[in-house]
Amino acid sequence: MAAYEGENPVANEELINRTGIMTHPQSSAELILGAEESVPGGDENDDELAMQRAEYLNEGLPIGSNPVPGKPPDVDQEELAEAADGTTVLLDKLGERLAFERQGTRLYESFLEKCAALVTEQDGPEVDELRHIRDEELEHFKILQQAISALGGDATVQTPSADVAGVIGHGILQVVSDPRTTTAQCLQALLSAELADNDGWDLLGKLAAQLGHSELEEQCQQAFTEEQEHLEKVRGWLLAMTLADAQVAEPESSDEALNWRQDGDGNEPMGAGAEVNETEDDESEQSTDALELLAQDHQRVKELFEQAEAAQEDKEKKRVFKEIKKELETHTRIEETIFYPAMQEHEELKDMVLESLEEHRQVKKMLRDMDKLGKNSEMFEPKLKVLQENVEHHAEEEEEGKMFPKVRELLDATELNELGEELQSAKKNRRSKRKS
Repeated sequence: MAAYEGENPVANEELINRTGIMTHPQSSAELILGAEESVPGGDENDDELAMQRAEYLNEGLPIGSNPVPGKPPDVDQEELAEAADGTTVLLDKLGERLAFERQGTRLYESFLEKCAALVTEQDGPEVDELRHIRDEELEHFKILQQAISALGGDATVQTPSADVAGVIGHGILQVVSDPRTTTAQCLQALLSAELADNDGWDLLGKLAAQLGHSELEEQCQQAFTEEQEHLEKVRGWLLAMTLADAQVAEPESSDEALNWRQDGDGNEPMGAGAEVNETEDDESEQSTDALELLAQDHQRVKELFEQAEAAQEDKEKKRVFKEIKKELETHTRIEETIFYPAMQEHEELKDMVLESLEEHRQVKKMLRDMDKLGKNSEMFEPKLKVLQENVEHHAEEEEEGKMFPKVRELLDATELNELGEELQSAKKNRRSKRKS
């Protein structure tokens, strides 16, 4: 291939991909024929090799050994002996998550450097968003350190599961830190890490609950919620960049959007469904008009804020806040995956949708900030009030501003009912996932 004027012909030559059997059919045919006619070398047959491998497997030592837990504060020797087996397993899995979160922090730090150095790609991650994820990974690491110490363990010990997690994470880090990999290729590697991370926190939370460590279970629930958000973002970036590379438009219909974007965000942390009684109206008796359904959501959240405002005890306020959070997460999810994509098909609504998405982003950030507050933080009530003001402003802007009236002008009753049925179905699916 001739190089363009001014280009380095050697560099151009090196970039030509000559792998694959179809690049030279004649040589390929000879190679296949030679392989078929050759006889494997060595004196051992297959059975002997299999026996040797079996001996290695049976005689091989395990990867490390579990550390012996020390005596946690305020636990007597009898209780320690009874809990020894469970604590050993728990320390091993805590060590695994610790190793993974350490590697996760390095992963996002390395990816941050790459994204900051490269020209920002359309539809790719923003540096601020990556920095936020990196900081949360570091916070998770610190939580695990404290949990190990509280159990009488040593956070510097390399447990067997931590050793395995380190090997798994090392390969992903190699992909991200390689200067030749693209942003999309790095996101593919990060997706593997986030999938494992989500399942890891889920398992750890269930183990903590089974062993009666309620505070650790609560911390795992919170970390799991944040890791789900990381997973959603990485999936979204990867999908957008892959479609952009292929010059394919994102799905236009809300059906396609729902199918493509059902990415697990609906799976709530362990035990979350048991804490709050969700109000489920008889959907068969409800209107399926999309705008009426969304207005009902707005009213439901408004009533919950009023309940929180009227509550006398902090515990009750926080219980209601958890319900508000779930309602908002469901509402924003179905709007972003079904309602807004359908609205963006109309040129007159595009700017309104972008404004609403920005308001969603601000609400989600406030929810994350409130989740991170300490149990007795004096900032809880002020932040709850600001959240209420933002959410009610958003609802008024949509219902009484330009969006909903304009939607009624553009869509007929049949279209609004069809859209409403999709919203109902997505909400029902999300609720069923919470209960499972």
